[in-house]
Amino acid sequence: MKDTDTTPNILEYELVRWLAERPFNRDEFVIVGSAPLLAHGIGDGVLRDLDVVACGSTWRQVHATGVRGMTGTITGAPVVSFCGGRVHFSETWFGPRSTRELLDRAEIIGGLRFASLPDVLDYKRVAGRDKDLRHIEAVERFLKSVETIRHGIGIPAPAA
Repeated sequence: MKDTDTTPNILEYELVRWLAERPFNRDEFVIVGSAPLLAHGIGDGVLRDLDVVACGSTWRQVHATGVRGMTGTITGAPVVSFCGGRVHFSETWFGPRSTRELLDRAEIIGGLRFASLPDVLDYKRVAGRDKDLRHIEAVERFLKSVETIRHGIGIPAPAA
């Protein structure tokens, strides 16, 4: 897990701020979907919704207090929503990583865990929607530019 402090102020986004203000255990949820891109300054700067994977007491808390009855479009897993359906919590996510792996590999940005960009690429490749294909291209460009900068100033790449 990496703590990143050189990103746009992700807490300026209403839905992220809403999540940050909740009394959830921050070691038990990770923000997934497109929000990790925005946390790195990638994309159009608009946050339409917020996808969160949660476990443990946080999952039990959201499951007890949120709007239930939805299921994930790809996984079919139960989804609990808040904020008029704009914040979605699930206990699982699609892609090659377990919830624990997503949490362990997450980056802390603005005090919250965001899925790592390599993990974002993995699940966007699985989803394969038009917006995901655009996001894949943007993330790959971003990661390539970061690697070019690191190499140019002699900073080793982070361990996988």
